[in-house]
Amino acid sequence: MAQASTFSNRLLTLPGRIGANTRRYLQRLSDKIRFALQVAGVLFRLPALGIGYTWRVILNQIRFTGVQALPFVTFVSAASSALIVIQVLSQASRVGFEGIIGTVFVAALIRELGPILTAVVVIGRSGTAIAAELGTNQVMEEITALETMGIDPLHYVVFPRLIGVTIATVCLVVYFDAVAILFGFFAAQLTVSMTLSTYLQYIADQAALIDFWVTGLKGLLFGMIIALIPSYHGLIVKGAPTDVPKATTRAVVECLALVFLVSAVVSVLFYY
Repeated sequence: MAQASTFSNRLLTLPGRIGANTRRYLQRLSDKIRFALQVAGVLFRLPALGIGYTWRVILNQIRFTGVQALPFVTFVSAASSALIVIQVLSQASRVGFEGIIGTVFVAALIRELGPILTAVVVIGRSGTAIAAELGTNQVMEEITALETMGIDPLHYVVFPRLIGVTIATVCLVVYFDAVAILFGFFAAQLTVSMTLSTYLQYIADQAALIDFWVTGLKGLLFGMIIALIPSYHGLIVKGAPTDVPKATTRAVVECLALVFLVSAVVSVLFYY
């Protein structure tokens, strides 16, 4: 009877719990949208005195997010393109249908996997670093010190990272595609002795200008997500240092979810 009563009580309170969770989710969503708009507004009120500092932080962020990630992005791009090409050609060559490699390459790598895998690399390196750094700054009250001196943390801390991560992510997506095409040819040549001209022709027949525009758009949106979400979670850390890993984990999970969601929405809007 006690178990039945407990179950009944839980069932009766279920709508209330759902409502409370929904309200908290919507509140957090509105806070993130407000935060993003506030960061965007920094662009229109950059103080002349701080532009030099802002550019230094932007360049440092580009170096960390983009340049220092090149070896790993190269490996991921080369491995994924080679595996896809080998798997496709090993089956298609049996029926003399090697030309399908162009369709698969453009649809799988250039449109979808290239931007997503690049975003995953950037999240793992830069997203975690931003959330951990800003969370630690909050715990050490360095952000509060900036505010006390009349310095806007969004201008000196968040905005340069937004610009740097976004520029670096777009460039890494383009680099990923270039490396994928190169190593895809090596895999095609080793698998079915395909010539470079034939390989490029297969890809050119399927690739359109919109594919590269969409890839660039995804890189732009992913970069903004990877900069803003970790910054938000880092800046709302208020407790002990043990809260920093929790904030970093939440930032990574939300970034991954948003990257896949945005990729799906963009693909549907442009291709279906």
